[in-house]
Amino acid sequence: MGSVLVSRSRSALRGNPRCVVRCTYTCPASQRSNSRCWRQARTPSRTVSIHDARASNRRVGSEIPSRVGRSNMIADPPVLTIRREIDRIDPQQVAKFAGAETVHIVDAMDGHGALDYRIKPLDPGSASFAGPALTCHAGADDNLAILAAFAMARPGDVIVAASDGFTGSAVVGDLFARYACNCGITAIVTDGLARDTAGIIATGLPVFVGGVTPGSSARSGPGTVGLPIVIGQMSVSPGDLLVGDRDGVVVVPRSEAESVAARLESVRSAESNFEADAANGLHIPDFIQALLQSERVRYLD
Repeated sequence: MGSVLVSRSRSALRGNPRCVVRCTYTCPASQRSNSRCWRQARTPSRTVSIHDARASNRRVGSEIPSRVGRSNMIADPPVLTIRREIDRIDPQQVAKFAGAETVHIVDAMDGHGALDYRIKPLDPGSASFAGPALTCHAGADDNLAILAAFAMARPGDVIVAASDGFTGSAVVGDLFARYACNCGITAIVTDGLARDTAGIIATGLPVFVGGVTPGSSARSGPGTVGLPIVIGQMSVSPGDLLVGDRDGVVVVPRSEAESVAARLESVRSAESNFEADAANGLHIPDFIQALLQSERVRYLD
C-alpha cells in the first residue's frame, strides 16, 4: 500500500495559521525506481493542505450537502403502513373448523402449522376460536399497530400481532381486550406479553400471549397492518385461518383451507378409532406390533 507523509506546511508558517498540516501520497511504485511515478506523486496537485481541502469543500458545497436544514433531507418514515382491503377466508370455510381441536388440524397438515409453544391462552377456559387473521407488526415494546388493527378489523377477525418476541413489556391489557370485544373481534394472538390478566379474563375474549408482565409499552410506531408477518416461527398472511384452543394456535393458509378441512374428517375418524381401541384395553397399536415383527427392526439380544 502507499504511504502518507505528514509535515508542516511552509505556507502555514508564512501566513496562514489555520493551515498547519499537509499530506503527501507516495506511490509504492516510486520505491521501485519508477522516477515518473515519483515525479507525479511530488506534483503540487498531489499535496493538499487541510485548509485548502476545507476551502475546496466550501466551493463545491452543492456536491457535498449538509444534512442540516437542507430540502433533500431523508423524510421520516410513516408511523403506520396499512393495507385496508384484504382477502379473508370464506366464512363457510371458517365454520368447518369451528370447535376443531388444534392437534387434529396439525395432523391434517402433516405435523405443520402450530405457532411456538410459548404462545398460550391466558384463560384455558376461554381459548377456543376460529377466524380470519388480521395481521399487524407492532415491533418490540410498542402497541400502536395493534390499536390501528382494531380500527381496521371486521367482526369475526382474529388480531395477530407480531412483537418480535419482546419480553420487556406488555403489548395488550384489559382495555385492549375490551376494545376488541366492542369491535366484534374473535381473539387476539401475539408473541408479546400481556398485563392486567384478571381484567382480560373477565372479558371472556380468547387472548393468546407469550407471557405476562406488569410492564407497559410505548405507542409510537412504526408498524404495519394487513401485511404478512412472522410470529411464533410461522409466516402468517392477512386472511389466513387461525384456530386456537388450550393447546395453542394453528395457522391454516387460506389457499389450503379446503384441502385441510377434507383431511380433517379422516383424522378425526382415525383418532376416534384409536380412542375406542384404547378404551377397550388395547396395549399397543397394531401398526407398532407389525413393525416390531418386521425386518426393519434389529434386535441386539
